[in-house]
Amino acid sequence: MSTLFEELFLLAFHEDKGKLIPWATENLPVGLAGAILAELALNDRLRVEENHRLELLDASPTQDEVLDAALEKIQSSERPRKVSYWVNQLNEKPKKLFEQLEGRLEAEGIFQRDESSFISLPSQNELDGRSASARYWLKRRLRGLALTDQEADLRGLALLNLVQSCDFIDLVFTRDERKIARRRIYELLVGTALSNGQAQAIEEIGRAVESQADTD
Repeated sequence: MSTLFEELFLLAFHEDKGKLIPWATENLPVGLAGAILAELALNDRLRVEENHRLELLDASPTQDEVLDAALEKIQSSERPRKVSYWVNQLNEKPKKLFEQLEGRLEAEGIFQRDESSFISLPSQNELDGRSASARYWLKRRLRGLALTDQEADLRGLALLNLVQSCDFIDLVFTRDERKIARRRIYELLVGTALSNGQAQAIEEIGRAVESQADTD
C-alpha cells in the first residue's frame, strides 16, 4: 500500500464487518479526491498558486490508473481552476473508486474477499516481526506522528491532514487524544508549510476538503 488514497480508504474500513463504516462514507469521496491531489503534489505533478488555483507541472503518465485519470481531467481543463473545484470534480463517481480501491487492497494482500464482505489479512511489522492488520499498523504510525515528538515525514503529515479535514479523527484517536492530535497536526503542517512548497499545497488541499465535507 503506497498511496494516500488507499490509506485513507483503509482507515474508513470496519475490520470486523469487512465493509466501509457507514458514517465514514459521507465524507470519504471528498477525502479521497483530496488524497489524489495530495499524492500528485507529493510527486511533483502539481502545485497550488497564490490565487488558490492548481497548476499542473507534469502530466506524463504515472502508471497508476487513479492518478492518471485525475491528471487527464486536470490537463483537459480550459484554464487553471481552484483546488476546491478539483476536489469536487474528482469525487463525482465514488462507487467506482471504492470498487477500484477494494480490488487494489485485495491484490496487495491487505484484504481477502469473502462472499459480500472482506477479511483483513495480517501483515508483519518490519521492526519487531509482530503480525497485525495493515489498518492497525497504519493507525499506529499516525498516532506516533501526532502524539509523540518524533519527526513527521511529509507523507505522514499529508495523511494526518486529510484525516482531520474529512473529520476522520475519531477513526484514529481516542476521545482524550483528539484535542492534542488536532493541535499537533496544525502545528506540524503550518511549521512545515513555511518553507516547503509541497506542504503548502497539502495545506491548501486540506482546506478545500474540509470546506466540501462541511457542506455535503
